Amino acid sequence: MLHKLLSLTGKVLGQGKLSILIYHQVFAKRDPMRPSEPDLATFDWQMQLLSRYFTPLSLTDALARLHNNTLPANAVCVTFDDGYLNNLTQAAPVLKKYRIPATIYVATAFSQGLNMWNDRIMDLCADEQRDTLQTTDGTLSLADWPARRVAANTLLNQYKYLPVDERLQAVARLYQLNQADEYPSRMMTPAQLKQLADFEIEVGAHTHN
Repeated sequence: MLHKLLSLTGKVLGQGKLSILIYHQVFAKRDPMRPSEPDLATFDWQMQLLSRYFTPLSLTDALARLHNNTLPANAVCVTFDDGYLNNLTQAAPVLKKYRIPATIYVATAFSQGLNMWNDRIMDLCADEQRDTLQTTDGTLSLADWPARRVAANTLLNQYKYLPVDERLQAVARLYQLNQADEYPSRMMTPAQLKQLADFEIEVGAHTHN
Protein backbone atom coordinates (compact mmCIF):
# COMPACT_ATOMS: atom_id res chain seq x y z
CA MET A 1 0.00 0.00 0.00
CA LEU A 2 2.79 2.42 0.93
CA HIS A 3 4.66 1.68 -2.30
CA LYS A 4 1.55 2.37 -4.40
CA LEU A 5 0.95 5.62 -2.53
CA LEU A 6 4.54 6.71 -3.15
CA SER A 7 4.20 5.80 -6.81
CA LEU A 8 1.04 7.90 -7.19
CA THR A 9 2.66 10.79 -5.33
CA GLY A 10 5.67 10.54 -7.62
CA LYS A 11 3.46 10.76 -10.70
CA VAL A 12 2.09 14.05 -9.41
CA LEU A 13 5.24 15.61 -7.96
CA GLY A 14 7.86 13.89 -10.11
CA GLN A 15 6.59 14.86 -13.54
CA GLY A 16 9.50 16.13 -15.63
CA LYS A 17 12.05 15.09 -12.99
CA LEU A 18 14.67 12.36 -13.28
CA SER A 19 15.99 10.35 -10.33
CA ILE A 20 19.38 8.65 -10.61
CA LEU A 21 20.41 5.79 -8.32
CA ILE A 22 24.18 5.47 -7.85
CA TYR A 23 25.62 2.10 -6.86
CA HIS A 24 29.16 0.80 -6.62
CA GLN A 25 28.95 -2.89 -5.77
CA VAL A 26 26.38 -5.64 -5.25
CA PHE A 27 27.59 -8.54 -3.10
CA ALA A 28 26.38 -12.14 -3.10
CA LYS A 29 26.13 -11.78 0.67
CA ARG A 30 26.57 -8.81 2.99
CA ASP A 31 30.12 -7.47 3.22
CA PRO A 32 30.85 -6.42 6.83
CA MET A 33 33.44 -3.91 5.62
CA ARG A 34 31.00 -2.24 3.23
CA PRO A 35 27.64 -2.22 5.05
CA SER A 36 26.19 0.50 2.82
CA GLU A 37 26.49 -1.69 -0.29
CA PRO A 38 23.51 -3.99 -0.96
CA ASP A 39 23.68 -7.74 -1.00
CA LEU A 40 22.03 -9.64 -3.85
CA ALA A 41 18.70 -10.17 -2.08
CA THR A 42 18.40 -6.47 -1.19
CA PHE A 43 19.34 -5.37 -4.70
CA ASP A 44 16.78 -7.76 -6.20
CA TRP A 45 14.10 -6.30 -3.92
CA GLN A 46 15.07 -2.74 -4.88
CA MET A 47 14.96 -3.51 -8.62
CA GLN A 48 11.61 -5.25 -8.21
CA LEU A 49 10.22 -2.04 -6.66
CA LEU A 50 11.68 0.04 -9.50
CA SER A 51 10.13 -2.18 -12.15
CA ARG A 52 6.73 -2.12 -10.44
CA TYR A 53 6.35 1.50 -9.35
CA PHE A 54 8.80 3.53 -11.45
CA THR A 55 9.81 3.97 -15.08
CA PRO A 56 13.42 2.81 -15.48
CA LEU A 57 15.24 4.35 -18.44
CA SER A 58 18.71 4.18 -19.88
CA LEU A 59 20.66 7.38 -19.40
CA THR A 60 20.78 7.89 -23.16
CA ASP A 61 17.00 7.64 -23.40
CA ALA A 62 16.47 9.75 -20.28
CA LEU A 63 18.67 12.58 -21.57
CA ALA A 64 16.88 12.58 -24.90
CA ARG A 65 13.50 12.70 -23.17
CA LEU A 66 14.66 15.49 -20.88
CA HIS A 67 15.75 17.46 -23.94
CA ASN A 68 12.42 16.83 -25.69
CA ASN A 69 10.36 17.39 -22.54
CA THR A 70 8.84 13.90 -22.84
CA LEU A 71 10.17 12.40 -19.61
CA PRO A 72 7.61 10.01 -18.09
CA ALA A 73 6.49 10.19 -14.48
CA ASN A 74 8.68 8.44 -11.89
CA ALA A 75 11.58 8.25 -14.34
CA VAL A 76 14.70 6.68 -12.86
CA CYS A 77 18.16 5.66 -14.06
CA VAL A 78 20.36 3.02 -12.45
CA THR A 79 24.11 3.65 -12.54
CA PHE A 80 27.25 2.04 -11.13
CA ASP A 81 30.63 3.65 -10.51
CA ASP A 82 34.11 2.17 -11.02
CA GLY A 83 33.55 -1.09 -12.93
CA TYR A 84 33.45 -3.83 -10.31
CA LEU A 85 33.20 -7.45 -11.45
CA ASN A 86 30.16 -8.03 -9.27
CA ASN A 87 28.29 -5.52 -11.45
CA LEU A 88 28.46 -8.24 -14.11
CA THR A 89 28.15 -11.37 -11.98
CA GLN A 90 25.59 -10.20 -9.41
CA ALA A 91 23.81 -7.05 -10.58
CA ALA A 92 23.48 -7.63 -14.33
CA PRO A 93 21.32 -10.80 -14.12
CA VAL A 94 18.93 -9.01 -11.74
CA LEU A 95 18.70 -6.01 -14.06
CA LYS A 96 17.97 -8.34 -16.97
CA LYS A 97 15.36 -10.18 -14.91
CA TYR A 98 13.39 -6.97 -14.37
CA ARG A 99 14.28 -5.44 -17.76
CA ILE A 100 15.97 -2.46 -16.16
CA PRO A 101 18.62 -0.64 -18.21
CA ALA A 102 21.74 0.62 -16.49
CA THR A 103 25.01 2.44 -17.06
CA ILE A 104 28.36 1.43 -15.59
CA TYR A 105 31.11 4.07 -15.38
CA VAL A 106 34.51 2.40 -15.57
CA ALA A 107 37.76 3.64 -14.03
CA THR A 108 39.91 2.25 -16.84
CA ALA A 109 43.25 2.06 -14.99
CA PHE A 110 41.93 -0.90 -12.99
CA SER A 111 40.75 -3.13 -15.84
CA GLN A 112 44.06 -5.00 -16.06
CA GLY A 113 44.06 -6.67 -12.64
CA LEU A 114 44.81 -3.80 -10.26
CA ASN A 115 42.51 -2.80 -7.42
CA MET A 116 41.71 0.77 -6.50
CA TRP A 117 43.66 2.25 -3.59
CA ASN A 118 40.63 2.40 -1.30
CA ASP A 119 39.78 -1.26 -1.91
CA ARG A 120 43.39 -2.22 -1.25
CA ILE A 121 43.07 -0.63 2.18
CA MET A 122 39.66 -2.18 2.84
CA ASP A 123 40.86 -5.65 1.85
CA LEU A 124 43.94 -5.36 4.02
CA CYS A 125 41.85 -4.35 7.02
CA ALA A 126 39.35 -7.14 6.29
CA ASP A 127 42.00 -9.88 6.25
CA GLU A 128 40.91 -12.23 9.03
CA GLN A 129 44.45 -13.59 9.33
CA ARG A 130 45.39 -10.25 10.93
CA ASP A 131 44.37 -8.83 14.29
CA THR A 132 46.51 -5.68 14.05
CA LEU A 133 47.77 -3.47 11.26
CA GLN A 134 51.11 -1.69 11.26
CA THR A 135 51.20 1.86 9.92
CA THR A 136 53.85 4.56 9.79
CA ASP A 137 52.05 6.17 12.76
CA GLY A 138 51.68 3.06 14.91
CA THR A 139 49.40 0.05 15.24
CA LEU A 140 45.69 -0.18 14.45
CA SER A 141 43.44 -2.78 16.06
CA LEU A 142 41.58 -5.30 13.89
CA ALA A 143 39.95 -7.04 16.84
CA ASP A 144 36.45 -7.22 15.34
CA TRP A 145 34.49 -5.90 12.37
CA PRO A 146 33.72 -2.50 13.92
CA ALA A 147 37.43 -2.09 14.71
CA ARG A 148 38.34 -3.13 11.16
CA ARG A 149 35.95 -0.54 9.73
CA VAL A 150 37.40 2.14 12.02
CA ALA A 151 40.94 1.24 10.95
CA ALA A 152 40.00 1.37 7.28
CA ASN A 153 38.19 4.70 7.62
CA THR A 154 41.14 6.16 9.53
CA LEU A 155 43.50 5.27 6.69
CA LEU A 156 41.07 6.27 3.94
CA ASN A 157 40.63 9.72 5.48
CA GLN A 158 44.38 10.03 6.00
CA TYR A 159 45.27 9.19 2.38
CA LYS A 160 42.27 10.51 0.46
CA TYR A 161 43.46 14.05 -0.11
CA LEU A 162 47.08 13.25 -0.88
CA PRO A 163 48.26 13.77 -4.46
CA VAL A 164 47.66 10.60 -6.47
CA ASP A 165 51.29 9.46 -6.60
CA GLU A 166 51.82 10.05 -2.87
CA ARG A 167 48.59 8.22 -2.07
CA LEU A 168 49.61 5.16 -4.09
CA GLN A 169 53.05 5.19 -2.48
CA ALA A 170 51.47 5.37 0.98
CA VAL A 171 49.29 2.34 0.24
CA ALA A 172 52.27 0.43 -1.16
CA ARG A 173 54.22 1.26 1.99
CA LEU A 174 51.31 -0.02 4.10
CA TYR A 175 51.46 -3.35 2.27
CA GLN A 176 55.23 -3.52 2.76
CA LEU A 177 54.99 -2.82 6.49
CA ASN A 178 52.48 -5.65 6.86
CA GLN A 179 54.20 -8.02 4.43
CA ALA A 180 50.93 -8.29 2.54
CA ASP A 181 50.38 -9.73 -0.89
CA GLU A 182 47.89 -8.21 -3.29
CA TYR A 183 44.32 -9.43 -2.99
CA PRO A 184 42.29 -10.82 -5.93
CA SER A 185 41.11 -8.27 -8.45
CA ARG A 186 37.63 -6.86 -7.90
CA MET A 187 37.39 -5.13 -11.27
CA MET A 188 36.12 -6.16 -14.71
CA THR A 189 38.61 -6.90 -17.47
CA PRO A 190 38.07 -5.56 -21.01
CA ALA A 191 36.66 -8.96 -22.04
CA GLN A 192 34.21 -8.90 -19.13
CA LEU A 193 33.20 -5.34 -19.95
CA LYS A 194 32.23 -6.51 -23.43
CA GLN A 195 29.85 -9.03 -21.86
CA LEU A 196 27.76 -6.15 -20.52
CA ALA A 197 26.38 -5.70 -24.04
CA ASP A 198 24.50 -8.99 -23.57
CA PHE A 199 22.59 -7.32 -20.74
CA GLU A 200 21.99 -4.06 -22.65
CA ILE A 201 24.09 -2.16 -20.11
CA GLU A 202 25.76 1.02 -21.30
CA VAL A 203 29.41 1.72 -20.42
CA GLY A 204 30.75 5.19 -19.66
CA ALA A 205 34.06 6.66 -18.53
CA HIS A 206 34.65 7.29 -14.82
CA THR A 207 38.08 8.88 -15.15
CA HIS A 208 41.25 6.77 -15.49
CA ASN A 209 42.57 6.31 -11.96
